[in-house]
Amino acid sequence: MNTLYKKERKPIFGVTLCFLLCLLLCPNATVWGVTTDSSIHQVHGDSVYLIKLMTYNLKGRHTEYKIHAQVVKNTDPDVVAVQEVRGLNKFEILKEKSGYKGIRFCTVVDYGIGLLYKSSSVGEPLQVKKILVDTYDKWYEIFRGFIVAEFRDFCFVATHYSQKEEGKKKMNREILKNSLVRKCINEGKPVYLAGDMNTKPDEPGIQGLKEAGFEVLNNTDKIGSSYVDATRRSGAMIDLILGYNTNPNHKTIEKYIPIPESERAAFLDNISDHLPYFVKVKFK
Repeated sequence: MNTLYKKERKPIFGVTLCFLLCLLLCPNATVWGVTTDSSIHQVHGDSVYLIKLMTYNLKGRHTEYKIHAQVVKNTDPDVVAVQEVRGLNKFEILKEKSGYKGIRFCTVVDYGIGLLYKSSSVGEPLQVKKILVDTYDKWYEIFRGFIVAEFRDFCFVATHYSQKEEGKKKMNREILKNSLVRKCINEGKPVYLAGDMNTKPDEPGIQGLKEAGFEVLNNTDKIGSSYVDATRRSGAMIDLILGYNTNPNHKTIEKYIPIPESERAAFLDNISDHLPYFVKVKFK
């Protein structure tokens, strides 16, 4: 291993190079809380009262993104957080084949996360922010990140959390202090957060979010030590959807893995080593 990435030394050159590549490939990024650009659009139509949310780690076992697009299309969510998008053109294939619009954020060169949305049901984002978080997970995963999109009636955060506890805490802090997240909370808009959190619902990694008022919307029931809705073959559930809503009328209506139980083993073998997760909520 390159000595620059030994534990006791900061990978200064690698961080600088990755930082410059991310800015070059993702010019609309916000780095460590400093906004470099945002998109603002006007939305029209009736308010959304029911919304379907999904998170899906593509992983890369199936490199034909039209298959991943079909998973999204079959599930029919309104907004999707996707992780481990690999290759600069793969997200375009995902959008084209699924019929969704989307926002891509490459956190490390041509690897990163994305947010898909159905404009016919939720409109166009009013504002978008992309945040890089310096978590030093591994020498080849220096940055993690998240996308914040404010829609007219709600805010959605798509992310892929750090594998280290300190990195998770840092990401919690960055999300909670984000100006767009704070704006939505202050205006009474519900905020939904989805992604591969690299932590189970009852582990410390997301405790900061819970203490701030977020609740896990997944089905957290267990059989022994395994989750009923495990998104990993090991019985773990780390692909989570969380919500922050102070409106007393909000309610989670549906929550499940949108892959038939009889097909999950084959899916994990051939498509991705994560199962997607789906939640339908009433938020007003």
